[in-house]
Formats: sequence, structure tokens, C-alpha cells
Amino acid sequence: RRLLGPPRVKLDDDCSDEAIFRALLEKLDENGIPIPGVAGLVDPNRTGNMNGVNLKDCLSGLGVDISQDRACELVKDYTMDPSGSHMPTKGFVALLQAQAKKL
Repeated sequence: RRLLGPPRVKLDDDCSDEAIFRALLEKLDENGIPIPGVAGLVDPNRTGNMNGVNLKDCLSGLGVDISQDRACELVKDYTMDPSGSHMPTKGFVALLQAQAKKL
């Protein structure tokens, strides 16, 4: 389901991780979603883990267009998982909260 609101943001494959975090944080703010609320968006089935597919879907629902590859790359950059394909949802929320303090 699409949230109505401001125009969509398009992020290229060569955008920085910070640009992705910034876009996500801005959209959460615009939609009145607190940062912990992102857990339900990146982990809709409440599995305790999220991945690049979930991240892309979450961003898309908030109005940010990003490629699947780039979303997966961001997860790979921050995960401790050897396969690099997913990370704990709680870890992603904590990461986003840390980014919010920096940006």
C-alpha cells in the first residue's frame, strides 16, 4: 500500500549509505512513524530478521525508489551474517537510530 504525500525520491546505485538512511528517516518523519516503527516495515512477517528485499519494499512504500541490488548492498555493509543477506530487525532499528543522531 502506498502512502500518499510528497513526490517520490529516486536513489541511484552509486548513492551513499548515508543518503539511503537520510531518505528513510525523512520519509518516516513525514509519515509520523517513529524510528522503532520501521521494524514493522522492514520485517512485515515479524521474523526477527530483515533483508535487502524487505528494505527495498519498505522504502518503496514510503516513496523512495532504490534498486534491489543497492538495498541488498546496504544490508551487506552492516550485517554480521556471513552470507551478508540479512540482519536482525532490532539491529537495523538500532543502526537507524544511530544514523539519526549523526545526520
